[in-house]
Amino acid sequence: MHERDKARQLHSNSVREVAQLKACVDYLQVALQVAEQEVAEAWALATAERVRAYCEPLLSLIPIR
Repeated sequence: MHERDKARQLHSNSVREVAQLKACVDYLQVALQVAEQEVAEAWALATAERVRAYCEPLLSLIPIR
């Protein structure tokens, strides 16, 4: 009977640990999605700034009527 109780306890501990690990993976997936979005936004802002910096001097060469 003692072996059965020990096996149940080990199984219970394993199930709990798997649930905790799944929660960690879920959290990390959300964190990664947020980080990817932040990188995409930063990339877009940097690209827009490079385009503006490049085009601004060129636009001043166009005569306005």
